[in-house]
This record gives sequence, C-alpha cells and structure tokens, in this order.
Amino acid sequence: MPLMQLVAKKEAAAMNLLWLTAPALLTLSSGLLAADTVPQFKIESCREAEDSGPASRNAQSCFRDEQTAKETLQQKWSSYDSSQKKHCALLMKAGGMPSYVELLTCIEMKTEPTTSTVDTKKKNGVRAPSSVD
Repeated sequence: MPLMQLVAKKEAAAMNLLWLTAPALLTLSSGLLAADTVPQFKIESCREAEDSGPASRNAQSCFRDEQTAKETLQQKWSSYDSSQKKHCALLMKAGGMPSYVELLTCIEMKTEPTTSTVDTKKKNGVRAPSSVD
C-alpha cells in the first residue's frame, strides 16, 4: 500500500474516533466546570421563619445568614477539596430545602483539622500523668 494511502486511512480513522468521543468529552468537561462553581439554590428554607408568627425579624435574619453563607462559599469555593464539595452538594440535593448555611457548615465540618486528645489536653492546660518509679 502506498504511503499516502496509509496516511489518509489513519487520518480518517483518527477523525472517526474524534467524532465518536467528542460528545463524551464535552459532557465530562461541562460536569467538571459545573462542579467548580457554587450551586445555585432558591432560598426557600427561610419561608418557614416567615410563616411562624412575628417572624419578619427572623425571616430577615435567615435571609441575611443565607446571603452571607453564599458569599463566603463564593469567596472560598476554589480552596475547598473537590470531593468535599461534591459530597456536600449531593447532600443538599438529597431532600428538604437546600440551604447555603447548611452547605457551608457541611464543607467546613469536613475541612476542620482534626486534633488529637494530646493536642486538646495541651491546649486546655492538662498535663499527662507522669510515672514515678
């Protein structure tokens, strides 16, 4: 087989592969991009506060807390671990009314450094018992 025909055949095969895989690549990349932004919620979790009597102050406070949590998430989103973001975002979709406060709390709980009991005791000024021979 002449070299030019072989090259043309390989180029055609490569183009066919590209056409077959392009939709999958686009779908995957759009999912990755979506995971890198703060999820958008309707702030409906504060409606309960509105409905509970003289709640105008409670509802306003609730909406303010939600807005503050959303702004904090937007500022720090890129610094959070992607698996933590995904886990907490899925929890928000699991049921009930999603909340930026709950999402932020979930992510912060998963990112809090763990301390050993020795570190905690040192911090609280408790000394370990010494052994006396």
